[in-house]
Amino acid sequence: MIKGKKILLIAPFNARGGREIEACLIAEALLKNNFEPLLVCTTFFPKKHLMHDHLNQKYFNSVYRKLLKHPIILFFAGISMLKNKFKYGISAFASNAWSKRYGKFDMYYEDEIVQLIKNAQVALFLGQLTSPGLKQISIACNQEKIPLIFRMTGVLDSSFRVPDYIKNVSTFVHQSESNFSSNLTAVNPNFHLIDQCALAEEQLLCIPPLNSKIKNYLVIGELGEAKGTRILASYFCKYGLESETLTFIGTSEELEDLRNEYRSKSNIVFAGQIRNTELFEYFSKSHCLIIGSNTRNSFETGPLVGVEAMASGRIIISTRVGAMSDRLEGTNNQFWFDRENEHSFEKVLSHVRNLSKNDAQEISIQIKERYMEKYKKDIIQRHYIELIKKYA
Repeated sequence: MIKGKKILLIAPFNARGGREIEACLIAEALLKNNFEPLLVCTTFFPKKHLMHDHLNQKYFNSVYRKLLKHPIILFFAGISMLKNKFKYGISAFASNAWSKRYGKFDMYYEDEIVQLIKNAQVALFLGQLTSPGLKQISIACNQEKIPLIFRMTGVLDSSFRVPDYIKNVSTFVHQSESNFSSNLTAVNPNFHLIDQCALAEEQLLCIPPLNSKIKNYLVIGELGEAKGTRILASYFCKYGLESETLTFIGTSEELEDLRNEYRSKSNIVFAGQIRNTELFEYFSKSHCLIIGSNTRNSFETGPLVGVEAMASGRIIISTRVGAMSDRLEGTNNQFWFDRENEHSFEKVLSHVRNLSKNDAQEISIQIKERYMEKYKKDIIQRHYIELIKKYA
């Protein structure tokens, strides 16, 4: 391995989710192994982004930011920013109707992608088949003969027509065998299995196993239909006890409406967004994580919060979303429910509530040990480094 090989991690890094945390973990591993990572957003980075809490900003860039060097793009971005009352930084407005029509936006965008690819030894894309920039990245990698590793962060619908340019991908990375479908493997059968780990692992592993009855429940993720926020809140209103609490961590445009709607329910709390470093406090106070993601129309492959709960030794009530069934296979943590069936939730909540202290502790220890065995940070990072070394 030659010191300083450049690895491009590129994705639509515009959320506060597993993709962004995973990119930080990969970049951290690359730096430890004398690679030079560059994390590039295919659109723009918000001013405050969780990734900036974990890595030096010198490792970050965005395609929209790079496009501002073109006077015509900068001019139209400034007009768009004024029109939108400075809602975001100027790079957020690089793509607009004027720049696309009069500013040769698409041509400049493709040029920037090509230059990024040319300067890398390996490109690692984190996203979905519908993510912005994927087509240009795939074509550029093929033209420049740069290996492309595709970390899919969404489950593919079996009816989706996989585009031909996906043949250019050197290998896919999936979190579990539940995450890929025959229509994808028919076009490109190359894949590796690498799951997620907790970014705040050291803190979470220090949380002692449960030694009490289950009373405090936790839901983590963006508030909305995909995570089942309103469904879980309504079910807990019906079947939760006054002595039990349900805390939602996360935000969206629905946050204030939800707070107002459940203001009279003192045992249902909407705490808003927290830093990843604050997870320790909330997992320490909780006994059980609830994952209410939609399994029928879900594109989730994890979720990340599942392995964070395992590291914490917290019992997990979940829909069978993403990799959760594989992660908990063979453990006594088998608390599944169908979120479309409230009696399914009532039954599993009652089951967990009635666990003895000893049973709760045994399961807590078991899933923490499962995390240590399969999902520790050094294990996951080693898998990525071994994979990247094959192509770098």
